[in-house]
Amino acid sequence: AALPGAVIRFDPIMTRVPQADYKGASAPQSRITLTDGSEATILTARIGGAGEGAMATGSMAGHALGWQAEPFELEGVDGKRYTLQQVRGPKGTVVMFICNHCPYVKGVIGDVVREMAELRKDGVGAIAIMSNDTANYPADSFENMKAFAKQHGFGFPYVIDRTQEVARSFDAVCTPEFFGFDKDLKLRYHGRISEMRGSQPSPGAPRELLDAMRAIASGKPA
Repeated sequence: AALPGAVIRFDPIMTRVPQADYKGASAPQSRITLTDGSEATILTARIGGAGEGAMATGSMAGHALGWQAEPFELEGVDGKRYTLQQVRGPKGTVVMFICNHCPYVKGVIGDVVREMAELRKDGVGAIAIMSNDTANYPADSFENMKAFAKQHGFGFPYVIDRTQEVARSFDAVCTPEFFGFDKDLKLRYHGRISEMRGSQPSPGAPRELLDAMRAIASGKPA
């Protein structure tokens, strides 16, 4: 497993900084290193405090807030195929990029499952996408995806992006990575589930994704 601060390979195009390097308000920027040696800066999504309203006020690098989600159709671990239209919720949708082997995914997956169940009650749909190259990462194989979803009690589809085309269309840059869309499938939140320390959520940290999606589901601007 990669240590915090190391780069990890997510696909043949780019190596990424683990999610744990998103330090929060004191250091809202993280560096990513491309395979050609060049670097870029990504911005963590911010959540307003109680006096500002619980909403996203920024985005990581990639698509700007307001981007219209592109359609896709991918195979799920339950043997069904899922489209974005099928999983969208009447008040919003979360599209997340995860994998089985990533220690940062493992550190938050319990929170992800619980919060997606909470958001479902608010009319927010969800889907998890695995885009890693399974030849290079056998732990992320389709069979292991099935086991991972069963082990953690996923209440949402877990699908495989074998060609990585969906990851590229979303400009996904790390795992776990969360994209929050409004009822019209326009991007309103892009970032993390909460502040991390190492591969674990920081105790008592704001529930950034949950708060943002509840605001979006309520029709508040983000």
